[in-house]
Amino acid sequence: MNLSILLTDFIDTKGMLKTYRFIPINQYNRIVVDRLSDICTDVKGNTDKDVGLLRVYNSDKCQLLSTTCKIKDFTDSYGKIFFCFEHMFIPVESSGYGSCGIYNFILPVDYRLTELHIVDPFDNNKNLKKKKHFKYDVFYDCESHIQVVQMQLRSARGNFSFILTGEACIDDGKSKFIDCKEQNIYLDEDIREFFFDDGIKKSFWKNLKESILLEPNFNGIGIDLKKLFQK
Repeated sequence: MNLSILLTDFIDTKGMLKTYRFIPINQYNRIVVDRLSDICTDVKGNTDKDVGLLRVYNSDKCQLLSTTCKIKDFTDSYGKIFFCFEHMFIPVESSGYGSCGIYNFILPVDYRLTELHIVDPFDNNKNLKKKKHFKYDVFYDCESHIQVVQMQLRSARGNFSFILTGEACIDDGKSKFIDCKEQNIYLDEDIREFFFDDGIKKSFWKNLKESILLEPNFNGIGIDLKKLFQK
């Protein structure tokens, strides 16, 4: 796949939302990716990076922009979290050119979704849950206890907007969770410090360096999301 943006949100149990925008360094490049489920993951090139459910092949042609904010519409009560936020006018190449974006929403470790709605903010229905819903997939890694929501960003207008609202809780054996697919979720072990271009002085991998666990898991070295969210 050729992407114009790889957008990833990490939410923590206090309502902090860390957003990473992985974009090409110029208008002539695209983010070249494959789904990890479609390839042999042990064959890997020098610029290949694994992010969630995708392998990015040309990381040297991409840059990373990161932001952090505290969600206003967020509550935490007895191991349950409720959240609602939006992304407006995400720049994506018009779908007529065959490109799109990918959005990932990653929950805190040990949390799973009990309800989720990703809707069109321009739908006139005042009831948020009755607005037009976008299609998405939900994945859960039973080993790392990480849940990821993934959605394609396609638009004929050149931008994409959505509202995401939902509830999640720790698996207590009693709660009913939304349907999901079991799949290994990867965050790359490579933490080499390099620049994507002169305007970006830190990469995705450098940003996450202090959250690296030097402990073996299903993919070598893993990301300690709990430590990441404490910052």
